[in-house]
Amino acid sequence: MDPVVGDDGHPFDLLKLPERARTSLLKHLSVWNLMNLRLVCKDVKAWVENPDVLKRLCVHVKQRNFLKKLIKSNVKWSNLMMLCDTNDVTSNWIQSEDYLRTFAKLNTSLRILKFAEQRLAYNRGLDMILSNCTQLQTLEIGTLDLSNADLPVNKRVLESLATLETLTISYVAWETEKDLQFFPEILSGCKNLRVFKIPFILQARMYSLYPDSDEDEIDQKHAKMMEQMLFKPLKHMLQDTDRKCSLRFLDVENCEFEQILGGLASACKQAGCLLLNVVEALEAPLPQKQKEFFEIIASLMNCSVHLDLTRLKNLASIIIDADSAQSSDINKTMKDAPLPALKDVTLTLTNSILQSERFASCFLQQKRDSLESVSVNFQDLKGSAQASVFRSPKFATSLQFLRSLSLDGFDGNPEDYFLFWNNFSLLESLKLQNCRTLTDNCLIGPDRENPTLLKLKHLTKVTIEDGELTDSSLEVVFPKIDLEVLILALPKVTNAGLLYLKTGILGKSLMVFQCIQPEDCSDQHFKDMLKCFENLKKHELLF
Repeated sequence: MDPVVGDDGHPFDLLKLPERARTSLLKHLSVWNLMNLRLVCKDVKAWVENPDVLKRLCVHVKQRNFLKKLIKSNVKWSNLMMLCDTNDVTSNWIQSEDYLRTFAKLNTSLRILKFAEQRLAYNRGLDMILSNCTQLQTLEIGTLDLSNADLPVNKRVLESLATLETLTISYVAWETEKDLQFFPEILSGCKNLRVFKIPFILQARMYSLYPDSDEDEIDQKHAKMMEQMLFKPLKHMLQDTDRKCSLRFLDVENCEFEQILGGLASACKQAGCLLLNVVEALEAPLPQKQKEFFEIIASLMNCSVHLDLTRLKNLASIIIDADSAQSSDINKTMKDAPLPALKDVTLTLTNSILQSERFASCFLQQKRDSLESVSVNFQDLKGSAQASVFRSPKFATSLQFLRSLSLDGFDGNPEDYFLFWNNFSLLESLKLQNCRTLTDNCLIGPDRENPTLLKLKHLTKVTIEDGELTDSSLEVVFPKIDLEVLILALPKVTNAGLLYLKTGILGKSLMVFQCIQPEDCSDQHFKDMLKCFENLKKHELLF
């Protein structure tokens, strides 16, 4: 590749660019290119290792020897994802000295910290992290264990909470109701919080605390406890007149109580806060009469008949599954709703949905320039019914700005796939699952020298599971695509087909590769093949 030169004919010096311009350029580089860029010279290395530049990277720690490398490295990582060394669901793993040293090292640089599915204790866990990491902006926890939590929250923890902008906790384990005083305390300390997910307080403990209560009584006690420990302090935070509420998004997926959610929605509307993951079904949690709250819904799971989608001007994401669609007869306003903010749609299509005023066809053929991601599961929709969704002239232009497409169970012919490749030129991510009619011809087309899939020039991630693809696609198509992620589960592919993947552009660009080994491919052959990829798993700390 020829070097980039300036007007004077000399190589272009990136370090002479303004800081904002340099940082903007780095956003377009892959993880591996950033790591390689550090090797150019000391000045470039210092520039790349700036926490503002590395903010979007994520360290994926699987074993403690990785932690030791992290501790020894000079990079001040700002985005860290922690995973347990094992599948142990206890919360003792974080009490290792290696973890303590890691957080001490990253005390001022760490901005984003995620515990995807782990159980994290508050005592000698979260309290230690918040006491050390004083600049955290995003914190995500699978299950927070508040058992016998040391309360009240200490001063250093409250100081760290004041910098948090996103706090996501899915579940909460506890021993006594005193442990749950944690939430009123931290919500009062989160002065800059913009995104908060209401956690689900695990109910199992109540059965041992109230052994003589039946299930209905337990449910009532649980609802009362959720309201007292979570909803009331949250509502107070939204309505606090002494300080302007900073909250902009409230995730209510775990809120199953209509009356409580109605009260929260009222407080959210007054504070200018949008609702995330509103679950609408037959028993809609949003009161049917409170239609004025529809406009603050930002993401919707399912769609009940009373919901007026024409009012959802801030809706960015919607999920509609077959069960809710059949039970609610599909909202009649869906097909004509403008939905100007919509970016992400997930549909499960069945014959019953299609027959409901040809819902899918009408919805997907509306002009939606904001839509970036579409995921469609053809549950029992076959043949001509599928074709009616995608073979409309309107469909070619309605989703022209699509970035991500996922199809599950699509049984189209090659011409149907060519329609996608021709019309969705901006696609960056493509996922095809259980597409049994997907053949080599669907990707290659009539000219082997210029496969039709290559029309997707922005494609960086491809997932294909099941189908009729053979070694021909692996030889003719994939080596010519500049992919970063490739995930394959193809029953007809052989060892010889996999060897084609290490050639061409793909051999240098691929960063993540997951594949079911063909029967004729030994473990050693598979490992040797992976070594041929220049950037695959090049840096153990990254994913």
